[in-house]
Amino acid sequence: MRPVSNLSKVTMAGLVAMGAEILIGMRSAGVLVPAGLTFAVLPIFVALLITTGVRWLPGLGAGLALTMMAFAVQSPLFIARVTNPEMGAMFALAILQLVGGCTAVVAGLAATLDNYRRPRRGAKEVKTEPASL
Repeated sequence: MRPVSNLSKVTMAGLVAMGAEILIGMRSAGVLVPAGLTFAVLPIFVALLITTGVRWLPGLGAGLALTMMAFAVQSPLFIARVTNPEMGAMFALAILQLVGGCTAVVAGLAATLDNYRRPRRGAKEVKTEPASL
């Protein structure tokens, strides 16, 4: 099992923020929608998968966050929450989802690139010598 990089941890934090926002939003609205529960648990589940240290999983988290944000910004309810700061808590939750999503996308892509640039633990390092003239 590979240790989790700091960028992967930031990706996990962004995904957990996205999932927590949906759960808190449903709780404060007093509704429990099964589809909403699925979209709340999915990013948290992917964040838990990232802890396994698989190199490409932060990229999966970035893709999930980007997809969820793409669907969110098309929702009239989400647009109403973001454009009306007087909604108070709902405005703050919508901003939390945007910040968490953007953080997960940027950090997830950077973590994936970093994971592939670093040599695997236990892999033999190949040393090349310059060609002589």
